[in-house]
Amino acid sequence: MWTLPEPMLAAPTPDPVLPAGWAAEVKFDGWRALLSWSRGNLVLRSRQGTLLTDAFPEVRAAAVQLPDRTALDGELIVWENDRLAFERLQGRLQRRGPAAALLAGEWPAHFVAFDLLRLEGTDTTGWPYQRRRAVLEQLYAEHGLSGTWALCPSTTEQSTVDDWLAHWTGVGIEGVLQPGFGVDRLTTMLPVCSSTCHGPPLSQSPAQVMPNPVATPVFGLYSRRMATEDENPRQRDITAMLKDQTSACKAARDAIAAGGEVMLYDGQAPHWMVFGITATRLRRSLKIGLMTLGLDETVEILRARDRDEPLRTGNIVAADRSWFFTLYFDATGTELLACSGVKNERPSRRDGQKLQL
Repeated sequence: MWTLPEPMLAAPTPDPVLPAGWAAEVKFDGWRALLSWSRGNLVLRSRQGTLLTDAFPEVRAAAVQLPDRTALDGELIVWENDRLAFERLQGRLQRRGPAAALLAGEWPAHFVAFDLLRLEGTDTTGWPYQRRRAVLEQLYAEHGLSGTWALCPSTTEQSTVDDWLAHWTGVGIEGVLQPGFGVDRLTTMLPVCSSTCHGPPLSQSPAQVMPNPVATPVFGLYSRRMATEDENPRQRDITAMLKDQTSACKAARDAIAAGGEVMLYDGQAPHWMVFGITATRLRRSLKIGLMTLGLDETVEILRARDRDEPLRTGNIVAADRSWFFTLYFDATGTELLACSGVKNERPSRRDGQKLQL
């Protein structure tokens, strides 16, 4: 009889540099949880082995989206007021029945999966990380997992890791984890605390961070590569799609015409994450006086969308890197919903560094 394995634990490191043959994943401020769905029965277990199933009825209800005899490793998180709210998780363990259902309605939890332990009866824990990650992404795509289910961002780009640590701490990200590609689940994963993080890296309480003000946070998180032209609209199509949805569209079209780089990402991101990051960026931009275009309009457009609808994103980087634009698409990538722009007040310190925004 198959049972959930013991969770793989991380070892801290102060060095955020990705070694060759390693990937990086975001470490959210939540509860580590392992999940098994088999024959209509859900087992949701904490890192210490505590059963959480009855405390999270929203996860049990969403488990019917998973294929039978499948298990995941991930993080339970709650999103509130445009940031992760760890405190909303702390009262869940003692709640069952109607009390748990009430909290699930007020502050629903999301399961952010970062590893695949079992798939339709096949134990995957002996597979190399690279294979597990690819099949995990395929699972999300083929079964349309959304709403309660989110896929943990993964990257092999050092510039993306740098942006995560510099820019995402303001919404509750604690650091990054670095799993190796060529080995199985026994590989040590390395949580990296931001250079401005006080106290032990990835402590149970939220990291105390003084985030660097950001013009453009990372949105191409759900993909390790840019989409090919066969999968997403070509550059000239993006120009045609910029039809004045917001006041940033004309400037974005001009940036493309002047040789700006268009980057489109092939993965979907949960609405709550895209909206939360965009709203946070608006507040910070207003606070520190960054020049923006269409950002307030974009927040209102996203606010009006269905919270269960995943979104796709892209970026336009002006040729002189003076402006960065974020594109927001529907789940299919065929409808451009909004465009926002932020003036770059801090050029990249490394010549030739490719930004993923």
